[in-house]
Amino acid sequence: MQTYTGADIPILTMRDGVRHRPTMYVGSTDSRGLQVLIDILLDDTVEQFRTGKAHCLGVNLNRDGSLTYEDDGEGIVCKTIETIDDRPFIEAMLMGYGRRRSPEGLRFGVLGMHGLGLAVLNAMSESLVVTTSWDGFEWRVGCESGFITETLTRCGNTTTNKLSITFKPDPAIFAEHGFD
Repeated sequence: MQTYTGADIPILTMRDGVRHRPTMYVGSTDSRGLQVLIDILLDDTVEQFRTGKAHCLGVNLNRDGSLTYEDDGEGIVCKTIETIDDRPFIEAMLMGYGRRRSPEGLRFGVLGMHGLGLAVLNAMSESLVVTTSWDGFEWRVGCESGFITETLTRCGNTTTNKLSITFKPDPAIFAEHGFD
């Protein structure tokens, strides 16, 4: 009889878990899975529109095979959250800490992927860049294959609300990695 212990169980990061079993998160690795990635972005915007915090939405298919999503909602929190490894909230979301912002403050998610949608999108992207406005500044963070490669940087002042996410599906995950 073989002994089975906790040492026999591999522990995966959020990124590694998503990349190892992508269909658990988006259902397939064909065009239907790509649609789920777009839906991840749209889910939050629906909430922004329902509460009157967003009025405009744009989606562009780029020549390089990436997709850019933009809205004029509240953006993503950029302040550092002490309880999340002293990371800016936006970086924590990209890495899969699974929280959402609400009128009552930060809490565990209740919609869609329960606050994990942005981390799933990041893990399944060859590249991902988020530009957002927060507290009067424009911020940017960049990722490749689920890893943060460009830490959160303040890019300048702004008086408008904006969220822009450009991502390119990872061909190592998606058999079909172009958008129709």
